[in-house]
Amino acid sequence: MKQVVGLLLLRVLFAGCASSFLNPLAVSIDPATANDAAALSEFHSAGITLVELSGVHGILHDDGKFADMKRTLDTCGFSVNSIHYPYGPDFDISNLVPETRTGAIQEIEFYLGRLGALGGRCLVVHPSFEPVGDDERQARLKVCRNSILELDGLMKKYPGMMIALEDLPRTCLGNTSAELNALIKGTSPDRIGICLDTNHMLQEDLITFTKNTVSRIMTVHIADYDGEDERHWFPGQGINDWHTWAQLMRGSGYEGPMLYEVTWPIARGNTLTPRQIAALVKLNYEDYFAK
Repeated sequence: MKQVVGLLLLRVLFAGCASSFLNPLAVSIDPATANDAAALSEFHSAGITLVELSGVHGILHDDGKFADMKRTLDTCGFSVNSIHYPYGPDFDISNLVPETRTGAIQEIEFYLGRLGALGGRCLVVHPSFEPVGDDERQARLKVCRNSILELDGLMKKYPGMMIALEDLPRTCLGNTSAELNALIKGTSPDRIGICLDTNHMLQEDLITFTKNTVSRIMTVHIADYDGEDERHWFPGQGINDWHTWAQLMRGSGYEGPMLYEVTWPIARGNTLTPRQIAALVKLNYEDYFAK
């Protein structure tokens, strides 16, 4: 990984003018970055001004902290594409405990309100927590399906906004294209769709999964992996066929962002600076997703 990072950084020094792009570049950021004007400025300088907020549960539930984060993002010229809803048993829309499932739906509605206040369009939701045992899978799928139908009706109150169900790895619900398509079948494509996470492909390859779901993809999480488990590597460091995938997405008419959900790399034992990270993301985006 150090060698890859080093080569990319050298290329950044000699990079020419950027090409034009079909899909905007976006990144997933954590609460620390969302409140760090200096870091956001470095991303902005690289042309990255669209974000997904992840891990911001505490901030969203604190009016003062929420106002501060929104002010920082606005002042630094950032737009919010999406918020990543939390992952855990209390947030699980397939939870077999009725009260817990109902609480998760209520929490999703709270998140939609916060997303609207930020000017965002998409709430990314996991179909389940894990592990999901074989003996309970069908029951969990039924509960999840009922939750999604309920959310489809709920979204009528939020015109222009969407819930994107994320494909998941391992034993989670939605770990195949067939299962995810069955969960959202019959829902409004304007309100309910899919967040395609490219490093969760443990049951079928990325190209096959994308072909089977592309008509309902609302947003993406871009990252590479080794085929054994999710890794959140930069594209090019794992097994995904990025050029074929980019052509497939472009041919589908997908107009959402190319949103990176990667683990920021380390070079020579040191965490990269925001400027270096922004440069790496921008160059990677140019390599794989330019017109």
